Amino acid sequence: MKNVIKKDIPIVKENPFSQFKKRDQNLPQGYNKFIEYIEELRRNIHFKKDFEEFCQFIRKNKNGKEVNKKIFNFCKKYNIPVGTLEGFGYISDGDRFFWGWVAGDIFNYDMCHPLDLYSLFYEKNESDLFMYNLTKDKNLVIKSLINCFPVAIALHKFSTKRDLLDFIEKEWNTIEEILSRYREKPYRGRNKKIDWDMVDFIWENRNLRSKEIKEKLNAEFPQNGLVYNDILKIISLEKKKRNKNIAQDKKYPRKDLIYDGLNNFFRTLKPKGR
Repeated sequence: MKNVIKKDIPIVKENPFSQFKKRDQNLPQGYNKFIEYIEELRRNIHFKKDFEEFCQFIRKNKNGKEVNKKIFNFCKKYNIPVGTLEGFGYISDGDRFFWGWVAGDIFNYDMCHPLDLYSLFYEKNESDLFMYNLTKDKNLVIKSLINCFPVAIALHKFSTKRDLLDFIEKEWNTIEEILSRYREKPYRGRNKKIDWDMVDFIWENRNLRSKEIKEKLNAEFPQNGLVYNDILKIISLEKKKRNKNIAQDKKYPRKDLIYDGLNNFFRTLKPKGR
């Protein structure tokens, strides 16, 4: 496939394999956080099981509506847009992402993204939404997008950076309340100091004694600098994360919390039958 360089997306590089699994502190926090989330998904036992079942369904079914329904439900369950889902591909465990992750659409490598609403709705410019998608179904791509990005801040054409930062600083409680309709709590992520390759190596050798792991680690990663307690802590943390069910299993948006759009006022409705 021909490499694609998009001028207004500077993080798209020639070699996706070497770039898009790496954190980059020069890029927005949301970029690194999203990579962290995807890497956790790829190692999670529940996700891997669901993804294999999803792949089998896609291989066996050709009906567009049924396939699109399956795609959307899977994306919604794990809070990923369609382009990111394509990036997982029909991959064997341990392989890295391909073009779906890198450029499946512009919304699959950051927690935030500026969207040109006028261009999208009035000029019908949909090129950003359909670069290399698993589906060309417009409604599915937009539904997937809105599910992951349910809240937006509209910018007046006269807005400045200071206006936006000041608004976020002073109105974040309101924004958080709106977001609470769509998720229980935010994904925090962790700024790992250890590369995923090293973490995976330790995890794969977790059944060995600490001394044996350390010897193998020194041979594979000579500059690792880890001691026995570090290795045991990594194994303990990875066991919790990889076995945790991280799917969104509750129904969102919440029906008991409604934003009326006036004075940032919320009214809580009593659920029926209670």
